[in-house]
Amino acid sequence: MERKQELLMISDALKSSNAIKKVQEVCRQILAERIEAANIYDSEVRSVLIKVVSNMGISVDTEVLKSQKVVKSPVSHSKVIGCGVLGLIGLYATSYDSGLVRLLGGTMSIVAGFGAGYYLQNAKDVVQTSCEIKIVQNAADILSELDDVYANFTGLFDCNQLERKYSSILKWVQDLWSEGSDDVKSDIKKLLAKIKYEFVEFTPDLSLYFDSNQATDVEQPTTTLPAIRNMSTGDIVLNGHVIFPKLED
Repeated sequence: MERKQELLMISDALKSSNAIKKVQEVCRQILAERIEAANIYDSEVRSVLIKVVSNMGISVDTEVLKSQKVVKSPVSHSKVIGCGVLGLIGLYATSYDSGLVRLLGGTMSIVAGFGAGYYLQNAKDVVQTSCEIKIVQNAADILSELDDVYANFTGLFDCNQLERKYSSILKWVQDLWSEGSDDVKSDIKKLLAKIKYEFVEFTPDLSLYFDSNQATDVEQPTTTLPAIRNMSTGDIVLNGHVIFPKLED
């Protein structure tokens, strides 16, 4: 993916309604696609890195924007309706012939009217505060930080499980070579070459990578086990063994 396209994806995410979530999703996608396209020696390392970035949280700089508005507190509708019902009953009672009933009805209507007015007029002003979290970085800044995150992963691109978790396999191949016929040795060399490894015979400049002992039946340094070198990195990943002529006392 080209950098221009990555910038466009982040810019579009910043404009979305849920910008923080969308930006994080886009950043994870960009990292995953970069790792997928990278030259990583070990496919297992690639799979692990993609899984990591697909679940990691991406940090962005934000600020909290506060806003306030004044609203009336909600009126108790049940109380207002109760007063209304009481007032209707009172009005109905005033139509009776009995003076006492009419008096009670009038009183009920007056009380209901005052009650309804009280509840409606005493609704209080309430200040409502709302907060909005906003990203303060632009697309270029976010992509720059994403570059730093990606750079931290690149140190693992040359990581090889065959040299760590499964290093015993290389040791087994080395031992098999030492015990095999010429045809077997040739086949093993071809196999190693396919996975970008090679055998290395002893030379003085590689003495740090060879265990050694002495024997009287050799006249010059003799490699009994070749070291194994990673052809991609040039590193010796498994020491060899050499026999030196035994010096007479």
